[in-house]
Amino acid sequence: MYVLGKYIIFIKDTLVNRQSLKTYVNRTFSECVLIGLHSVFIIFFISIALGVVSSLQTISTLRNNIFFADSLLGFGIRDITIAELAPTVTVLIFSGRIGSSIAGEIGAMKITEQIDALEAMGINAKSYLVLPKILACLLMYPLLVIMSTIVQIFSAYLMSTIFENIDPVEFIIGLRTNFHLTPVYQALIKSVIFSILISTISSFVGYHTKGGALELGKMTTKAASACSVATLLANYFVVQSFS
Repeated sequence: MYVLGKYIIFIKDTLVNRQSLKTYVNRTFSECVLIGLHSVFIIFFISIALGVVSSLQTISTLRNNIFFADSLLGFGIRDITIAELAPTVTVLIFSGRIGSSIAGEIGAMKITEQIDALEAMGINAKSYLVLPKILACLLMYPLLVIMSTIVQIFSAYLMSTIFENIDPVEFIIGLRTNFHLTPVYQALIKSVIFSILISTISSFVGYHTKGGALELGKMTTKAASACSVATLLANYFVVQSFS
């Protein structure tokens, strides 16, 4: 509870004594490049792998059913990808890469007393450093989830139709059958919650780093682990709220 209280106060401090809007706009765009664009390639290639594997596994399962139809494949791939695979698997990659990066950057500034220098100049270091990262995550992570969803479904389509002799028309019919926006809303809500958790938890861990390089390395690992656990717990509660 003590750590949770410090975490809540930390978030509150990022929202007060803010700098000029121009400062945040410039820093947010820079963070968008570091957080979002630099994550595109790894998420793109992992999404291809997920799409291929999910299609093969689904085909293997469905073909054991005497009522198997090609359209069932598109139907099953669509819902599991939109609601779970794209936002949840992507967030584990995002937590490891971005969570540790944010914690390492802020932690390095903390142990080299750069944060103390900012505060000595009357700048709210928490707001100046952390708020742009939160905004950048809120902007970029949902876009990465959308990209991952499209890539996974398209790679599943190619794998199924080219290598597994699934009828392309039936696959598309399955994608369109009984389509509802609920999984889309669920994925977007997850994206927003995950973005806030990853950016704030990793910043919080980095800001409270003490010691030297060894401790900094431990804190980056701790940040990635904490982000992963927090997002998986949040995923459970979001799924429960929609069930």
